[in-house]
Amino acid sequence: MKRPLTEKQRRENSKSLKVELSKVYKKWLSEDVSYIISDEERDAFKRLSNDEERDNFIEQFWLRRDPTPDTVENEF
Repeated sequence: MKRPLTEKQRRENSKSLKVELSKVYKKWLSEDVSYIISDEERDAFKRLSNDEERDNFIEQFWLRRDPTPDTVENEF
């Protein structure tokens, strides 16, 4: 189980995240989903540590919004 981060660690992580996130993920947050992502989802996404976790998050993000999950296409 992880210990909670101190405020200083959070700031440092936030700074490194800005450098670390590739352009693809920055664009996804700032353009593709900026109006539909919740604050909690945005914070959770920013806490992810690698691209595999980010890809999984994005996939789950869209699956949660699919109004008809039994169809092939996500209408959302």
